[in-house]
Amino acid sequence: MLGIVFNPVSYSGRSTARMKHVRDILDARGIEYIYRETVRPGDGVALGAELAESCDTIIAAGGDGTVFETLNGFFGKDVTLMVLPYGSGNDAAMSIGVAGLTDEQLVDVLLAGRTRKMDCVRTNGDELSIVHSCVGIVSNIIRDFKNPANARKSYMSTMLTSVRQSRPRRYHIRTSTVDREFFADFVSVQNIVTSGGGMVVCPEALDDDGKFDLLVIEHKTVLRKYLNLVSMVRKKLTKQRNVFVERTDRVEIEALDGQETCSLDGELREITTLNVEIAGQIDVIVP
Repeated sequence: MLGIVFNPVSYSGRSTARMKHVRDILDARGIEYIYRETVRPGDGVALGAELAESCDTIIAAGGDGTVFETLNGFFGKDVTLMVLPYGSGNDAAMSIGVAGLTDEQLVDVLLAGRTRKMDCVRTNGDELSIVHSCVGIVSNIIRDFKNPANARKSYMSTMLTSVRQSRPRRYHIRTSTVDREFFADFVSVQNIVTSGGGMVVCPEALDDDGKFDLLVIEHKTVLRKYLNLVSMVRKKLTKQRNVFVERTDRVEIEALDGQETCSLDGELREITTLNVEIAGQIDVIVP
């Protein structure tokens, strides 16, 4: 059985017509499914868990937040994930390969049923993600983009303001080979290439190798901070001399300057410590 979790407010509600179109296509092809909509933040977890009791494939229709919640509902069950990229940020869909497809193409991919494995990351022994766990500039961009006060501003304007206002902080980072303090603009446990709606953070990242990429942008100067942003646009961030990268499967990140905002696949949390590890893999439907 097929299950669908749709977030009707994703992409400011502009994906409702696309969801109806997909349902019409499924109905025309005689495909049975169970359809659920989220109403409030957190609903996707409960709906993912509910559908996992009777469905072997679950569609998360929305942005990265919808995928995040749905994943946290069904993880550990014998369920295959399909993503409909209907959000403002669709990084998970980009990594899976379904971003930019038409509704007809998405249904064709779904019915073809081709799958592969994708790593899942567990943060602080609790929540699961497939994009990133990060603090610093990118989490600040996501926070400011979600702020209703910035609703009329362009993404680029919000991003530049966030970068300008972000300040470096101290972190103690421990892996199997690293135990040191960093003064950093950005720290990310990066499971896939992009974050924040398509920003190429770690071009070398692999989402199915049983590891993630720990990436740290060490603070040097304000000018270097902006040059790092330019290098990200050019997909060359990891080549910068002030960028530390290590591929690993476990890391502890302690925020030495106190509590701050963390992004888990675009969902914001307040943390002082991040303990991140590979939790396992899920099956995802791919083109």
